[in-house]
Amino acid sequence: MSAKRRHLTIAAESSTVDAWRADLVRDAKNEHRAVFVNILAIVRHDPEIKGSLQYNSLLGQVEIVRRLPGVIDTGLGPIKDVHVHGLVAWLGERYGLHAKPGQVSDAITLAAQENVFDPARAYMESLAWDGVERVQFYAERYLGAEPSAYNRRVSTIIFVSVAARVFQPGCKVDTMVILEGAQGCGKTTAVRHLLNPDWFVEVTESFDSPEVVRQVRGAHVGEIGEMSSLSRSEFNRTKQFITQQIDRVREPYARFVASYPRRCVFFGTTNQDDWNRDPTGARRFLPIRVSAFNMQAFLGDRDQLWAEAVALYRDGADFWTLPETATDEQDARYDHDAWSDPIAAWLAVKADGKYYPPSVETRATDLGGGVRRASAAEILQHALNVAIGKQSKADQMRVANIMRKLEWQRERTWCNGARTVKYCRPREDGDDVPF
Repeated sequence: MSAKRRHLTIAAESSTVDAWRADLVRDAKNEHRAVFVNILAIVRHDPEIKGSLQYNSLLGQVEIVRRLPGVIDTGLGPIKDVHVHGLVAWLGERYGLHAKPGQVSDAITLAAQENVFDPARAYMESLAWDGVERVQFYAERYLGAEPSAYNRRVSTIIFVSVAARVFQPGCKVDTMVILEGAQGCGKTTAVRHLLNPDWFVEVTESFDSPEVVRQVRGAHVGEIGEMSSLSRSEFNRTKQFITQQIDRVREPYARFVASYPRRCVFFGTTNQDDWNRDPTGARRFLPIRVSAFNMQAFLGDRDQLWAEAVALYRDGADFWTLPETATDEQDARYDHDAWSDPIAAWLAVKADGKYYPPSVETRATDLGGGVRRASAAEILQHALNVAIGKQSKADQMRVANIMRKLEWQRERTWCNGARTVKYCRPREDGDDVPF
């Protein structure tokens, strides 16, 4: 290329690069005006700023990836007020603009959106699996759980569901693994270090508070601690919360409600083995009994565990099919009500000396005997000796949960000319009609 042509090419490129400067809005004195379009153009195109900003889509924050002008190097990472004020001063010195901090902050936020970065996705895409299977052995190798088909299936569910939420935020994850073990065995540490600890959150806010959305945003792994301390209503709210796919909240000073596809997969931890408050079986919860977290071994294999998880996810491995023995594991954790045994004995007509009034229907002996239908009030009075006048709504709800656990069905019926609710024995083989 001749010297003349090279000069023309460089001039053309320079003209293209600096074309944005010619578009800056000026006033009657030909000075740059401190309007938003000017500030945004400078933040987007000035060589000293261009390429310095990115938007972290996981944490929902603007980050500095290269030193900004006007600020003594304060390091990289989340944007701070000092960076904004430094740019305000720099814009005044370089362009003669008397910009406001709010204008500069808005320009930074908008410009950063052109360089979106997801650190968790970038991490997983950087991994190469060596072909050695480790994921299904996670619980037994690193948590000290018993080797079993159940624990291996739950281990696979853990890794594939988290990988799915990295690549498909908001995808449906209906289950929560519960780590059970003695205090100090490393349950919380295991959850915290499952991925980068920066992507972990300990859920402390109420599930009914908008603050919980802000708390879990920016996390891929969340811990709901001490499941055994939850009341029945809190337990039910937990079930509702963990299955949400979209989190909605109005951010402070924002004009609109923001919707965030759920990235976080939740884990419960407890020292107890009777945390289940759900008489219907708690099918969303998958317990694993752990003994000790081997952190050194896990951290040594963590990259390969996630590399395998990504391979499984991309091969279409499912994370929604529960282990065959999940129901047995869940039922074993049910918080047994002290009223259950006397009620079961009374229903089977095995409670010595107990009274069965005419209003309580019983089955014929050749059908196995036992109560056929009974109301909550009758059960309280005759199985538990709670007089009619002393029965509370809480007592009736407690009986209802026990009857639900026993799989008796609620049925509206007439008794002595009044509409009432009775519990009916489940139908068994040999019954002529459904009860």
